[in-house]
Amino acid sequence: MKFFLKLCFLMLLAGSAFSADYDSFTLNNGLKVHVIKTNSPIITHAIAYNVGSIEERSGREGIAHFLEHAMFLGTNKYSKADLSNMVKETGAYYNAFTSFDITLYYFNLPARHLSRVMEFEADRMKWLQLNESLVENEKQVILQEAKMYQNNVYSVFYDTLRSYTYPTTNYGRSLIGYEDYFKKLTLHDIQDFYDTWYTPSNAQVFIIGNVDFTEVRKLANNYYGKIPKENHQFIRAKTTEEPYKADVRVVFKDKRVNQKVITRSYLVPSLVSDTSENKKDAYSLILLEDLLSSKFGEIYKYLVLDKKLLVDFSVNYGESQKGSTTFSFSLIPNKGVDDAQAIAAFEEILNKTLAKGFTQQNLRMSVNRIKDSLELMREDDMQYLFMIARYLNAGLSYEETQKVVNTLDNITSADVHNTYNKYLKNVNYILGVAQGE
Repeated sequence: MKFFLKLCFLMLLAGSAFSADYDSFTLNNGLKVHVIKTNSPIITHAIAYNVGSIEERSGREGIAHFLEHAMFLGTNKYSKADLSNMVKETGAYYNAFTSFDITLYYFNLPARHLSRVMEFEADRMKWLQLNESLVENEKQVILQEAKMYQNNVYSVFYDTLRSYTYPTTNYGRSLIGYEDYFKKLTLHDIQDFYDTWYTPSNAQVFIIGNVDFTEVRKLANNYYGKIPKENHQFIRAKTTEEPYKADVRVVFKDKRVNQKVITRSYLVPSLVSDTSENKKDAYSLILLEDLLSSKFGEIYKYLVLDKKLLVDFSVNYGESQKGSTTFSFSLIPNKGVDDAQAIAAFEEILNKTLAKGFTQQNLRMSVNRIKDSLELMREDDMQYLFMIARYLNAGLSYEETQKVVNTLDNITSADVHNTYNKYLKNVNYILGVAQGE
C-alpha cells in the first residue's frame, strides 16, 4: 500500500499535464476549493480537514478517528438513512480515513450528482447531530475495529515502535486509539473536538473529473458559502521531534510473530518541513530512497539474491508529514540469520555503496524509474486526488507540486551524498526488532 501511495505521490509531482485544467478559489468563510478537470464521467469529491490524531489532547487518543465515524451518523437535516438513500439513488461510493495530519471524506459518483454531495457535506461540516445513544453505539463498532487491529501483531509492533520514534510529539501515538482511553470518551468530548476543528477555514474541498469550473464555483458558493465564517484561532500541536540523544533498541517479542522484522529509523525533514535551500535535502532523500531500495541496486542484490541473508529489504521515506519524519530501512531476515549477522551485512554493503557513490547516470536511471511508474498511475483520478489533498493539506501549494520533477532532475550525486552524511551517517537512530518469544 505504501508503494502504491508513493507512486501516486510521484504522479502528483509529475503533474504539469494537469496544470492547465486546474482551478482554485477561496470562499468568504475561508474554505478553499480545488478543481481538476479530467475526462472521467465519474467524479471524486473529497473534503480534507486539517486535523488528525496529532491534534488530540492527552487522554483523548482515538477521538479523531471516532469523529470520522460519527460524521456518517446524521445531521439536523439528513439522517443516516437519508445518506444511504442518496448513495442508492446516485450510485455513489463513499468512505473516509484518518491520519496524523488529516481527516478526509470522499464520494465517487456520476458528475451530474455533484450538487447532492456538496449539499450533504456542507450540512455535516456545521450541523452534525450527535446524542449519547449514537456515541455509545458507535463506540462498540470502533471497539471491534480496534480489536481486529490489535490482532495484527505487526500493527502492534509498528505502533510500539512509533512511540519510541516520536517520543516528544503526537506522531508517536496510535491512530486508532487506546481502548481504555477510548471507552472514556464522552459526547461532550466529541462535540468539542468537532466544534474546534471542523470549520470552513480549517478545511479544503477537492474535486476531480469531468466538471465545469463555473458550475463548481456556483455550487460551492450555494452550499458551502452559506456556512458562517468563524474567527477561530487554532492552537496546533508540536510537529518537530527532538533529536535523539542516543541510539535506542526496541525489541518486541510476541509468540504470534512468525517472520522477524528489523528496522532502523532516522529523524529527517519532510518535504513540507525541510528548510534547506529549495528543499534540496528532501528531494535528495526522495532519490536516495529509490537508489537504495531498488531491486536492481547493489544492496538488494547482495543481501537478498546473492547472500540470501534476507527475504526482503526496503527503504521508506515518509515525505508527507507536516513536521519531522523518518527515513527507515527494513530488513526481513531468512530463517537462521540472527540480528547481528543481518545488520552487519547490511552496514557493510551500505557503506560500500555509499563509498562508491552515485553517478549522474545512476540518478538519471532513478528519475526515469519514477517517471516510468507515473504512466501506470495516471488513470486513477481518485488516488491522484488523495495525494493532492494530503500534500496541500500539509502545506504545499498546487504550484509547488508541479515543479518537483524539475527539481529532481537538478539533484546531483554530491547533493545526495551530502544529505546522507547530514541525516544518516553517525547519527542516532531507533532500531526495532519484532521476533517470536
